[in-house]
Amino acid sequence: MAKKINVKGPIVDNSTGLIYRWIGFECCCPKDIENALLEADGEDVILEINSPGGYCDMGSEIYTMLKGYSGNTEAHIISAASAASVIACGADKVLISDTGMLMIHNAAAAASGDYRDMYSTGDALVEYNNAIINAYVRKTGKDREELKNMMDHTTWMSAEKAVELGFADNFLFGEINSSGEEEKEKPASEVTNLFTGMQAVNAVIPVIDKDKVLTLMTVLHLGEQTEKVQNDSEHAISDIENSKKEGGKSDMTLEEFLESAPEAKKEFYELLSEAERKGAEDENLRLKALDAIADSVKPEALAAAKYGESRTDAKTLAYEAMLDDAKRAKEYMLSAKKDAEESGASEVGADVSDPMEAEDESGEYAAYINRKKGK
Repeated sequence: MAKKINVKGPIVDNSTGLIYRWIGFECCCPKDIENALLEADGEDVILEINSPGGYCDMGSEIYTMLKGYSGNTEAHIISAASAASVIACGADKVLISDTGMLMIHNAAAAASGDYRDMYSTGDALVEYNNAIINAYVRKTGKDREELKNMMDHTTWMSAEKAVELGFADNFLFGEINSSGEEEKEKPASEVTNLFTGMQAVNAVIPVIDKDKVLTLMTVLHLGEQTEKVQNDSEHAISDIENSKKEGGKSDMTLEEFLESAPEAKKEFYELLSEAERKGAEDENLRLKALDAIADSVKPEALAAAKYGESRTDAKTLAYEAMLDDAKRAKEYMLSAKKDAEESGASEVGADVSDPMEAEDESGEYAAYINRKKGK
């Protein structure tokens, strides 16, 4: 039976994976795939992919591992976006779930410095895109310019489109057709093997920045592990796991860890206090803005906007009040018109069929609204 390998969560480097797992987040790093392939030892493997992408270099490393693996590799796509789509292309065969999605787009990066640094970053990203296109060309056989255009426009593909464009070989559960009949795929073991500084990101969600990883390690008193993490992630993870077993406990909660590390606890709550201060500041600004339009809205609407279940800001409330005024103005005009018709007042005076003497209805709406606002 083929060995299953999960590619779930962001694609990150080995040391960043350490932090993700410490705080309980799902991720996939090259060491995960390397260890799994070593354990499989040439046997067939199935990669189950449900990932928003991540670091380009790590995606490339995993792609290269898969291409160099001696056994058969098969990718099963639930969702493969960005760098995860590159990993999928590294498998000998790609099958996609009926509800699966695949997405390709350009690599991205943050830069600082003068204009030369910006140009240099741009040039590097162009080359990262060219490297990604290499994987797509090998998988789909499509023209490079066509693939570049697809990446420029951030192309999302449903299962049908992924198969049609060659990014997937077939549907995971067999052909989909109008008759409801399915053409079952052969199991992976019966499929012939077809192939014997700047951090560029290819992802649809933010990935923890490497600098932030080092900061988190310091705050969590893992600073002494930093060099080990960079040089040997596997040993570092073992050390960290052992450090979590204080008092015979195999899993420390965040609260337990903070109690055991006073300095980390202090820094943690300082960060928390700053977040709370910023939240209170934003709330005060929201309330002041609502008070500024108090004379233009109903008291009950203002109270609901401030403290109700569906709180809102001043701009939204003002817009809703304007729509409400316009609705009531229209209702008033329709009522007045009906009263005039029933009283026969419309038959007295000037001939309103003359467009020069007919009053603009929109002007009456505006006059009504202005009267309601005391203008």
